[in-house]
Amino acid sequence: MKHPWKDRLLRMAPPDKIAAGEENFRIMFDKAADATLVFDGEAFVDCNEAALKILRAPHKDKIIGLRPFDISPEVQPDGRLSSEKAQELINTALKEGFNSFEWVHRTLDGNDFWVEVTLKLIPVKGKDVLYSVLRDISKRKAAEAQLRESEERYRVAIENSNDGVAIVLGDRHAYVNKRFLDIFGYDKPEEVIGKTAALTVHPDDLAMVKDYNRRRQSGGSAPPRYEFKGIRKDGTTVFIETSSASIVYGGSPASIAYMRDITDRKRAERQQELITKTLERLNNPPKITDLTRDILLLIKKYTGIEALGIRIRSGDDFPYVETDGFSPEFVESERVLCVRDQDKGVVHDLLGKPYLQCMCGNVIGGKVDVSLPFFTEGGSFWTNCMSGLSAASPDMINERMKRTCLIEGYESVALIPLRSGEEVVGLLQLNDKLPDRFDPGMIQFLEGIGASIGIALSRKEAAEKLLASERKYRGIFENAVTGIYQMSPNGRLISVNPALARMFGYSSPAEMKQQVTAAQKRVYVNREDKMRYHDLLAGRDVINGFETELYRKDQSTIWVSVDSRQVKDAEGKLLYHEGIVQDISDRKRLERHVQETTEELRQSEARLRIACNAAGLGIWDLDPDTGKVWVSHRHRVIYGPAVPLSEWTYDTFINYIVPEDREEVRRSWREDLEKDACPPIECRIRRDDGQIRWIRIEGKMEHLGGSRRIMGIVKDITEDKQLEEQRRQGQKMQAVGTLAGGIAHDFNNILAIIVGNAELALDDLSDLKGVRRNLERVVTASNRARELIKQILTFSRKTESQRKPVSLSSLLRETYDMLRAYLPTTIHMTLDIKARESGIVADSTQVQQVLVNLATNAAYAMRENGGRLAITLSGITFRPDRPRPDLDMLPGRYAQVKVKDTGTGMAPEVQKRIFEPFFTTKETGQGTGMGLAVAYGIIKSHGGGITVESRPKEGSTFKVYLPLHDSEENTEAARSTGTSGGKERILFVDDEAPLAEMTGMMLERLGYRVTVATDPSEALNMFLEDSSRFDCVITDQTMPDITGVRLAEMMIEARKDIPIIISTGYSDAVSPAAAKSAGIRAFIMKPTTRKELAETIRRVLDRRETPG
Repeated sequence: MKHPWKDRLLRMAPPDKIAAGEENFRIMFDKAADATLVFDGEAFVDCNEAALKILRAPHKDKIIGLRPFDISPEVQPDGRLSSEKAQELINTALKEGFNSFEWVHRTLDGNDFWVEVTLKLIPVKGKDVLYSVLRDISKRKAAEAQLRESEERYRVAIENSNDGVAIVLGDRHAYVNKRFLDIFGYDKPEEVIGKTAALTVHPDDLAMVKDYNRRRQSGGSAPPRYEFKGIRKDGTTVFIETSSASIVYGGSPASIAYMRDITDRKRAERQQELITKTLERLNNPPKITDLTRDILLLIKKYTGIEALGIRIRSGDDFPYVETDGFSPEFVESERVLCVRDQDKGVVHDLLGKPYLQCMCGNVIGGKVDVSLPFFTEGGSFWTNCMSGLSAASPDMINERMKRTCLIEGYESVALIPLRSGEEVVGLLQLNDKLPDRFDPGMIQFLEGIGASIGIALSRKEAAEKLLASERKYRGIFENAVTGIYQMSPNGRLISVNPALARMFGYSSPAEMKQQVTAAQKRVYVNREDKMRYHDLLAGRDVINGFETELYRKDQSTIWVSVDSRQVKDAEGKLLYHEGIVQDISDRKRLERHVQETTEELRQSEARLRIACNAAGLGIWDLDPDTGKVWVSHRHRVIYGPAVPLSEWTYDTFINYIVPEDREEVRRSWREDLEKDACPPIECRIRRDDGQIRWIRIEGKMEHLGGSRRIMGIVKDITEDKQLEEQRRQGQKMQAVGTLAGGIAHDFNNILAIIVGNAELALDDLSDLKGVRRNLERVVTASNRARELIKQILTFSRKTESQRKPVSLSSLLRETYDMLRAYLPTTIHMTLDIKARESGIVADSTQVQQVLVNLATNAAYAMRENGGRLAITLSGITFRPDRPRPDLDMLPGRYAQVKVKDTGTGMAPEVQKRIFEPFFTTKETGQGTGMGLAVAYGIIKSHGGGITVESRPKEGSTFKVYLPLHDSEENTEAARSTGTSGGKERILFVDDEAPLAEMTGMMLERLGYRVTVATDPSEALNMFLEDSSRFDCVITDQTMPDITGVRLAEMMIEARKDIPIIISTGYSDAVSPAAAKSAGIRAFIMKPTTRKELAETIRRVLDRRETPG
């Protein structure tokens, strides 16, 4: 390579200077800190001392003559041969003059090390050589490898953590591990990463979690550990315990959170709380009626069973004392159990016991056979399929059943005896029309609760009877199953009954009185209870439910509940204490048992939750031969939570269907099953919360192992149905609007001829007052007809209004003041402006017309008795995924005006037609039926919607929705123009000859020179022949062969500055905005008065601007 500049410098420099320069360069080269080698394309020809050091060479001769790959391992870390890769990098440097890269060299003693290589092409003595500078980067590479290894260890640890781990950057998930996805029900990290905390945090706790993250990432303080309520992908709630800390992630402050699912623990705590409340109520009972009511509601809340009842012994019978969920007819028919003869006397069996009817009587009387699956060791009866019990039960059971539960449709039935010791004192009854509501664990739990209820009821009953009849019924004292005592104020036992003596292990009451001389000192296990007993008794005359642990005669212990009272003489002097003692050791053991089984219940529920967790659509699997069905968790969302998922059957599906659809669905299923088919079914259901919803059921018949199975899905299609109904209503209103617009077009042309000719006649008949008066009436009537046409076109949304930014709140206040002065004082009006923003783009006159119409209609509905009229302005946002009041409304922010009255209201059939034109409920002569139709058209034309909610005798509520605009009202005064004529030349085009002739005469009387054409093609030819003949063109829009807009476009193409005015009676293909975009200067609606026409022409001619 030639370097002329270097040759010139060498020729110019003296030889001694050149030699000195070369010597200086040699010294700098040899002593340079960086290792440098010179490569001539074939081999190294020189190197400096730093290169000898880094390559561990004793002198240059060991390096000179070698090639780069001679001092390199055979293969580079990327797998390529050092010889091939080195030649490629050298060629690049030779071609481009420079190259830089990382490389692994090998010292002469065999050690590999990383270097950063810089190759630079330099001419030396007429020859190009490569200067190779090496920098040792081994330490940096080792650090990078160590960092990668450390990051990999941490990544593996986090990915396999038993805790869910999330890194939150700002308010969005930047990283989540697999356990996090498991906790919240997601399959892939992509479903979460990039999403905000609102995806996994329940709205109740979202603000708290966001605040903690913000404070932590901004360097503030936030709790390191806290709990929050989360939300899974399927919408279910999950409780989370989290530990959080601040980190730097990707160079930005972030939060890292370690999460644990504590849902099962929370559920167990709730169950324990319910059990505790039940036991607390039993241990501190009020009146028996209040106690049974409280216990009934607690059990219903815990179990979710539809209907419950408690029977308590009363004489020979066991009547209901409390029920919840049963119909009055059922309760009345089943209130008593005793069978009575024709004289209404109680029938007794051979043992002299009262004959009790139905299965309730069997359980109370102990007539159970525990070898049968529906009886328990504890003497209870239960079934999850009452309809199948009759065929499967022994004759003894069938004979003793009244079958009322079966007739009422109850499938799940449980009868739990309420025991006090060995005695049955009552019955707890649980009924549900859904099958599979019970399981053995629940029955066992209810038996335990039943034992406590029985003891509490007996204890309360005994206490009440003791207080009422202690002197009259001494036999009760001697024969009572509970302990009864009387004690002197100094603690000496005056009397005890045999039951109390037996309870404490004494052979007789006498032995007990003799040995227990200082009862309280001898029998209390905990001395604190003794002091507490005295303190309570000192503060009141009666103590109920005092529980303590006492010593028996043999020093074993017994838990008792004591009800005691003070007996005083007439002067108030304390005579003695008396009371009853209940042995509650069994109940205490039950409480311990309940606590021990709580964990087992929690684990059982966890397994059930995991097994039934499914995707968005409800999934079901039905055995058509048995009616048994498996359903997914989604069914709780679609139908409601009343029926446990494990208890669903075919009848569960059927019972949810509204009665009007139920029989048709049954018939369809029967016919389809006979054909081994399962086509889709759409029907209505009533959810547990009372809502009526539409569902679609789809299934497929499968034959598995000789049996039939139907598997399918169920989907809530209520919103689809609502959208379909809105679409049909919109098409109906659109059809009416199109018809109205078509009529308006012809009607306006006729009115234009009438108005125009009448005005011309008025000019000619100025001296004939009578004729002039008649013509003025014609003009007045025509103008009234024109206003009616405007209303029709407003309804059909075929006209454009003058819209500008408007403050809806200001407009509402103005309208409210006007209405307040206009409406009767018997109507109490209120205005509530809740919205902070109320800017809209609208025709304020039209919007005010809607508000006045709604208010006057409301006043009419309250004309007889007065009432309240409330007008409210608020804001509302419709997201894209949510339904909107009108199909044409776009997602976004809206102003909502609610007009609510307390008038007569409307029936559903009236509401369906309320917005139809000419439909009215007013008397003849009091309304045209156009008010609400026009209001509907105005609001639709503004991009909004209007709805009505009403019930007869309950008033009506209209809601108007208008899109919000960022700016408030900003109006400018309209510029007034004169109505005088002129001398200009006008081409007037209209295919209606009478209208064209009349308008031409009108324009000539205004002073204009007019050319009239009834054929648009002829008019175009005249204009194209000499466009300078005309100063302005006025053309009709709707004409044969060619429209006014198209005619205007061709004329403007020929002459861009020609002013053109469009005149039309109606057209859905043109609007003021469309006309302006075509270059048209003005747009007027027929019929047009002479004043309007003159002002429009003058305004257009005086402006004389090029459109655009």
